[in-house]
Amino acid sequence: MKVVTPADVIEFDTEFAQDYHDAAISGIQIASESKCLVVGLAREIAPVVPLTIERLEQLSKFFADFSVHVVENDSTDGTPDLFKEWKPGFDVTVDSQKLDRPHLPSLRDADRTRPLAEYRQKCVDHAKESDSDYVIVMDYDAWGGFLNEGIMTSIHYLEDQRSMFGESEFFGMASIGLAQINHIKDHEGNHVWFNYDAWAHRPTWSWRQRPEMWYHYLKPPFGCPPIAVNSAFGGLAVYKTEHFVKGRYSGTLFGEGDCEHVPFHRSIHKATSKTMGLNPSSVGVMFWYQEQEQLEAA
Repeated sequence: MKVVTPADVIEFDTEFAQDYHDAAISGIQIASESKCLVVGLAREIAPVVPLTIERLEQLSKFFADFSVHVVENDSTDGTPDLFKEWKPGFDVTVDSQKLDRPHLPSLRDADRTRPLAEYRQKCVDHAKESDSDYVIVMDYDAWGGFLNEGIMTSIHYLEDQRSMFGESEFFGMASIGLAQINHIKDHEGNHVWFNYDAWAHRPTWSWRQRPEMWYHYLKPPFGCPPIAVNSAFGGLAVYKTEHFVKGRYSGTLFGEGDCEHVPFHRSIHKATSKTMGLNPSSVGVMFWYQEQEQLEAA
């Protein structure tokens, strides 16, 4: 299977090229003097773990201090063993449990979101014991990974606080997670990259779930300043640790099952009066369309 990286699909915008460059350089400088903790969930992702490990090792080089925490349960493909066997030059901890719970990747109700919230809260509890400056919440199963320089711009914007619409007080920066599926094509029948994580997104005017298919087509110019939102994720989000640890994950909102990131961001907002930013410079490739013969050969 050919691996597609963010650098392969980013559409550079000349209007914001200098802004992107300046933000990346600023973020790199800040990171070089900072401690970072990366946390995330892992279940049945063995095929992509070696790539994820390689990408985490590359990301670690940007920080003065770096550590990784993995929360895993009920994998049958050796996922936890791959992480436990990993011996990089920084701390890696693996919280692996056998809970005998079903894997429900396609559901959106509380039967899935409550367990996810439980697992993610373990990440918050781990962060409370760390002395990190930043927490990166990462989906470890992203096929193409995330743009490291884009992550650096998120760190810059957490300190700079400028947004597309003026001054904002940010507690975190979400990413644009790109994906392809069979039925989203252009007018010529070609598969197109779309912004996949509509479920985690909430605009500044609402916290409730609404039909947000339009969000799949929201791809702001690469390099432009962040957009203030109530919630977003996109496969990777960067938080200041002091704000991250004030949040609490929940699988329900307004009495209904909802994406666990949304009530988490709402709880941080209530505790800090700050908001989330969606950073168009932080781009990841989650998955892409493959013909059946490609799948069989992978």
